[in-house]
Amino acid sequence: MPDPRVIVRALVEAWNSHDVERICSFFHDDFENHQAPLPPVVGLDAYRRHLTEWFTAYPDLRLEIVTLFAEGDRVCLETRATGTPAGAFFGVEAAPGRDNRALDVLEIHDGRVLRQRGYWDFSVWTGAPSPLVTPAN
Repeated sequence: MPDPRVIVRALVEAWNSHDVERICSFFHDDFENHQAPLPPVVGLDAYRRHLTEWFTAYPDLRLEIVTLFAEGDRVCLETRATGTPAGAFFGVEAAPGRDNRALDVLEIHDGRVLRQRGYWDFSVWTGAPSPLVTPAN
């Protein structure tokens, strides 16, 4: 199996291309994406819609790798994301001039991502809490 860090570096390059099919080629068909401020995304069709939401809201979105390390089939990726909002982001008008940091843990199986768990602050991008997550009681 290729080095998982090499796979994730190539995935970040794909994200920066905004080519949805290129990005999806890095994931298993039953891929699960759990992002802390958003509901889970399961399967590639749902992930394609998820990507479209990102790239519509931020047509110039760019990710920069800050930290990248792996242990076995798990990769820890810290990124800095920049982008200029062009419209609503998951139903909330995005605030201009902000960038965001994220931490993702990706599980690589057979050379592709099976699961991704991400942690980032929706309010940094928008100035508002995520409307898509029910607050914990």
